Amino acid sequence: MGKSLFSIIYSKADSEERENFVLVDDVVEDREFMGYSIITFEEMKELYSNDKIELITLNGDPHVRKILFDKIINNGYRMGTYVDSDAFIDETVTIGEGSALICEGVYVLLDAKIGKNSLVYNSNVGHHVTVKDHCTLSSRVVIAGYCEIGDESYIGANASLSDGIKVGDRSIVTIGAALFKNVPDESIAIGSPAKRLKRDINTGMFSGH
Repeated sequence: MGKSLFSIIYSKADSEERENFVLVDDVVEDREFMGYSIITFEEMKELYSNDKIELITLNGDPHVRKILFDKIINNGYRMGTYVDSDAFIDETVTIGEGSALICEGVYVLLDAKIGKNSLVYNSNVGHHVTVKDHCTLSSRVVIAGYCEIGDESYIGANASLSDGIKVGDRSIVTIGAALFKNVPDESIAIGSPAKRLKRDINTGMFSGH
């Protein structure tokens, strides 16, 4: 459910907003958090028509984010968008439905694009950067200008990407990695400077490049 992220959103909300929060999760065993009952998706459908509620996903796993997004949309519900009150978002930035920009210290600069259902922690997204759909940028990520992050990719905490880098779809840039070369689809970049590991589609194993 993303309890730590919800607690941040809760801390920034006023009393009226807090009264309208609904927590939905099909997996957790503890069905209560911070005084809220946690309901299942099916229970939500019984309680709220699709014109009465907007949803955001707070799970940090890009693949899970996509599954949840598709489930929500296919059931006729709308995705909301959340931008932290202390974030700096340039007026030229576009943000797709379902995306959440959380924590003080989020900076998204000139002509950057955040796709659908992406999660951005307190990170710096440079000018003309494109973050595609269902991505997660963890804490203190720094992305220089004109970079592109592919669909369902994860950028780990304290990672940095130099100008113009492209990260392929469903790829991972690990914690603290310093990226100076492009990363293909379904790859892992690890270390400083980053070494690329490519997944073999037949074996599922990773090897260095």
